Amino acid sequence: MGNYVKLDSTGHSGTGSVKVSGTDFSQMLGVAVPSKFWGRVYLKSDTDIQMGHNTYVAAVSGTGDPNDGEAIRIGEHQCQLELNRKSDDAEKLSNGGMYTCSGGVKLVANTWYCLEFYYDGPGREVRVFVDDKEVDAMHVTDWGPYDYKLFKFGFEKYHGNAKTMWYDDLALGAERAGCGT
Repeated sequence: MGNYVKLDSTGHSGTGSVKVSGTDFSQMLGVAVPSKFWGRVYLKSDTDIQMGHNTYVAAVSGTGDPNDGEAIRIGEHQCQLELNRKSDDAEKLSNGGMYTCSGGVKLVANTWYCLEFYYDGPGREVRVFVDDKEVDAMHVTDWGPYDYKLFKFGFEKYHGNAKTMWYDDLALGAERAGCGT
């Protein structure tokens, strides 16, 4: 895991989490998933959400290499949460599509957030929730169909400053886990 990804004593509900020091292009961990799945993770960052374009989590159809296959990514852009498709850089900004730093879902530094997501590759659907509330502007029903193989989490930096992320209480499955325990 090197210097970029390690276990840390900072935890959301317990005594530890996965700490990702996002200094270079891609520091991501991958888990095999079916093409249709729900997920939940608690995350926090050492910085407020940034203007630059970066990824926190993604469902991918390839091997996990950032250049292989399709990736539907959830991260930050224009100071708000966003959903992004790698192949054509299509995106759904949480403020409804205005390329400004006004509005949208803002994640502030040193605060745990519950991020939930639903990826249905064959059904062409993605849904995103923050702290139990669906982000309607990030709901898509026409991206795909895709055959997801991996879920990745960490930090993938494209245009922005380095940041450290913490991830805890990751749950992946066929049903929504919710933000409870």
